[in-house]
Amino acid sequence: MAKRKEDAPAAGSPAWMATFSDLMNLLLCFFILLFASSTIDAEKLEQISASFAKDNIFQAGSTAIGEGQMMSSGVKQLSVLDNYVNSMGRNQKGTSANLSDIPEEKEKIIDSDATTAAELQDQKTSQEASTQTPATTQAENSNQSREQSEEELAKQVEKTGYEQSAMMNEEIEKSLQTSQISDKVSLAYNAQFVELSLNGGILFESGKAELTPEAEKLVSKVGDILVKYRKRTIEIEGHTDNVPVANGEFKDNQFLSAARAISVYEYLLENKNLIPQNMKHSGYGDSRPKASNDTAKGRAKNRRVEIKIYNKISSENE
Repeated sequence: MAKRKEDAPAAGSPAWMATFSDLMNLLLCFFILLFASSTIDAEKLEQISASFAKDNIFQAGSTAIGEGQMMSSGVKQLSVLDNYVNSMGRNQKGTSANLSDIPEEKEKIIDSDATTAAELQDQKTSQEASTQTPATTQAENSNQSREQSEEELAKQVEKTGYEQSAMMNEEIEKSLQTSQISDKVSLAYNAQFVELSLNGGILFESGKAELTPEAEKLVSKVGDILVKYRKRTIEIEGHTDNVPVANGEFKDNQFLSAARAISVYEYLLENKNLIPQNMKHSGYGDSRPKASNDTAKGRAKNRRVEIKIYNKISSENE
């Protein structure tokens, strides 16, 4: 019986060898690309690595870098690398090289990098300037507006204060006339208060701080007027001339003026329905004269007790 003839082997390389060859070619291209990139600084290498994609290295790279800082130069560099690596892959000798072997392309890339860096720096400077200038201008305008607002507010407060004090002064003047003491109490006012000035010669004996019986009647009538403004701040001030105190009861005019202010203060609180929290007293001695102390008339004018009734807006600030 004749032997069965063996089948001839299949033509060509086995299927696994083709797959293995493709893998080797891809690995070779990958390592050539890494070697070719060895002359680029770390930042650019990192940007190139970020451009790797799943299917196509150079297409993905151009897409990823298109939105980054390498807008104008990155894609050009990748194109040069693409052409160069392909040519190296087809090189029969299989030798390796880098961008330094193609000086013209390297020079183009360096020039492009320099231009891009300068453009980016100009854009950054322009953006900072455009950002800072409006902010600075806005801050200056805000400060000016605030200063103008504060100035306008101060003027409005002063105007309102004058109007309130003028109204109070008119009311108090009528009350003094009704009480028939307008000749013993002088009035003045400003944007903060209305001032009632009582002659010290009527209220106290020389060098003394106790109210005389006649003074108590006067202070009582003044107290009736103050009750209407009991919710406002009321300050009682004592003043003297510059003649030294003759007796040893008080150390000097400062103490004498303070004692006289306290006497009026205590009498009003004890006899009139006033609010202690809204009352104040102080003594200034001869430090705030209203007339010259060189004449007897001037000294008599300086011996006084002043009662200041602050208007509504000033009392609220107090």
